[in-house]
Amino acid sequence: MPVLPEGNIAFRAEDRGERKPVAVTGVVVANERDRQFCRLTLYAPEIARRSQPGQFVNVYLNALSGEANYERLSPPPSGILPRPFSVAGIQSARKPSSNGPGEKEEHSAINIVFDLRRAGTRWLAQLTPNAPLRLTGPLGKGFWFDPSRPRPILVAGGIGLAPFPFLVATFLSLGVYPTVLIGVRSPRDLPLHAVRSQNLVFARNEPLSLWTIEEWAGRPVSVAIASEETAEGFFPGTVVDLLTAYLYALSDLDTVCLYACGPMPMLKAVSRLADDLHLPLQVATEERMACGLGLCFGCPIPSKLGSYRLCCIDGPVFDSVVIDWERTGGREAPNADPTKCLKE
Repeated sequence: MPVLPEGNIAFRAEDRGERKPVAVTGVVVANERDRQFCRLTLYAPEIARRSQPGQFVNVYLNALSGEANYERLSPPPSGILPRPFSVAGIQSARKPSSNGPGEKEEHSAINIVFDLRRAGTRWLAQLTPNAPLRLTGPLGKGFWFDPSRPRPILVAGGIGLAPFPFLVATFLSLGVYPTVLIGVRSPRDLPLHAVRSQNLVFARNEPLSLWTIEEWAGRPVSVAIASEETAEGFFPGTVVDLLTAYLYALSDLDTVCLYACGPMPMLKAVSRLADDLHLPLQVATEERMACGLGLCFGCPIPSKLGSYRLCCIDGPVFDSVVIDWERTGGREAPNADPTKCLKE
């Protein structure tokens, strides 16, 4: 079972993000590339030991380009603004040193997971170990855990899976065993490797998927993966269809709390389902950010009070009931039909 820093997750929404962010020079420890995805491991103990699940870091592409002791690629012209990335995990790592490898330091590195979209992420994906990189974090307010709702169900759409390895590790350290439901257009779009599942997610005694994520294999994490493109062993449809099939087969909904991250249409659909079933829902929003510090007002999200919240400092994780979903952007998401999702 993973061991994480004390006080790693808040138990009340108002206790999140109390640790002040810091600006540090991180160092690339590892770069793992797979298809159109990349996972960077960055040595940054000051950030790793302050981070909570759902928080993010700002990565500055235009920093340290003149570093004399490291020849690096020229940053892209668009690198003037930092890039926000969810803290995908915390791990122990050796401090990079010219004198050779030293002892591993606990909770000293963070992972970020991203897909290669434009020049900025493609540039980051080419960095090699020992490359210096300026970071600010942890930023924003993350998830919280209500012990009266000890059955967490995590719902991820595509790259929205990024903050969940950290959250899953946190739940396991508390002795809580989560269920993770993931949706992709096709198995090729899954950010992390899929392997055959040992802990299956069932609805009406039928497995909803035969796959899990590699790093959760052998751990008490139940995973099901939905694919809109028909694929053997995957649940057919969207992650909202998958979630609907699962929830309507449960008899103990009063113990469930939902956690969701993904595109806005998916979050809208999950929020409607949560409202229908009277379930608490925490959503990690994906709005464009510029400063990440609440100075530029570039990431507003409408609240039900008629005003706006800023995703970078009020979120990115919100209680779903706070958001005015009718005024959020993105195309409208269809409602999932329980009669089509449930096994007969």
